[in-house]
Amino acid sequence: MSVPSVENERAPRNPEEEDRQKPFAVRQAQLDIEAAERELEAAKESKSQSRIDRAKENLAEKRQVLKDLRAGSKKDRRSARKEQAAEYYERLGPYIVGLVKNVPELRETVQEAIANNWNIDKFLRDQRVVDWLSTKGTSAKEAIALEFDPARSQEWADKLRDARNAVNDLARQTYNLNLDDEQLDRLARRFIYEGWETNPRGLQVWMADRVERGGAATETLTGGTVDSNERDLRGLARQFGVPQTDKWFEDQALNLLNPDSGITREKLVNDMISQAESLFPVFSGQLSEQYTVRDAASPYLAQLSRWLEVDADSVELDDYLLSKAFTSVQDEKGQPKAMSLWDFQKEIRKDDRWQTTENAMTMYTDFGERLLKMFGFRG
Repeated sequence: MSVPSVENERAPRNPEEEDRQKPFAVRQAQLDIEAAERELEAAKESKSQSRIDRAKENLAEKRQVLKDLRAGSKKDRRSARKEQAAEYYERLGPYIVGLVKNVPELRETVQEAIANNWNIDKFLRDQRVVDWLSTKGTSAKEAIALEFDPARSQEWADKLRDARNAVNDLARQTYNLNLDDEQLDRLARRFIYEGWETNPRGLQVWMADRVERGGAATETLTGGTVDSNERDLRGLARQFGVPQTDKWFEDQALNLLNPDSGITREKLVNDMISQAESLFPVFSGQLSEQYTVRDAASPYLAQLSRWLEVDADSVELDDYLLSKAFTSVQDEKGQPKAMSLWDFQKEIRKDDRWQTTENAMTMYTDFGERLLKMFGFRG
């Protein structure tokens, strides 16, 4: 019996070497099938029929992908593999790929992963990625593990959808911003990776900055809470009698929504109180958000309403009669004091506006009748 030569002897089977020799797209498709099979088993254990149906549909799709990669003409197989590889690169996600530009320690890793057709598990196990993740918060660690786990693709899709909805709701309701799909996708990933669900500061800063920089030039309209803040500030300014420009109201309404602005409602109210006290020193030390200049001036507003026959709320605090009542009188120490209501009534009756009121006409008529009686004329 002849002994086969060593040269012709088949080498022992090496599964890892064989796996490396497979086209990358085929290897990735097989991994996807294995992940889909695990998801189906987990779905069956959950006994959720809807989850089972989704898992079966997903598994069928993954098997069809592998079938397409192995069947058809060489051109068709090449096209299918190219498409499968492109899908893998997309799985890195815009968020991670975007970091390549700004995070040097990840740039080399991502480029190497793409150049050498790493699968997702290898990418996540790379020490450079592990080190980078160690610098991030819990949200980023949980997010990257979820997004790049094929077995949890549906869970990631649901979370991404919820994040998109949360971002879109805040954009519309608070800022009346209309975000396009690309912006929504990018912000939704940041929403998840940066933990904005529990700490919305980052999202608020982004949106406030977007409105501030965009304005009419990008058809960005402010509304919702921005408008509410502006109305609130205009109301407060009127209560304290402190004039502000339209630009001031617009800027501060937006600053209140931006955590990085350092502007709070309390600060703006305190500023208004200081301004009001400089305009109306007679009320210095008395004012607060609960007791404004209009509150302090209420008796004088009531007199104006009565004698000028107008709605007291329609009278502005810069009316010259009010200014005279609060700035023209001093006490014995030279400190400002409010004019007495009796003197204020006399000032009102000197005003041209009072001359055309019904009570002025009545007063003149009564005076005329009394004058006639004094001279002996009887009605």
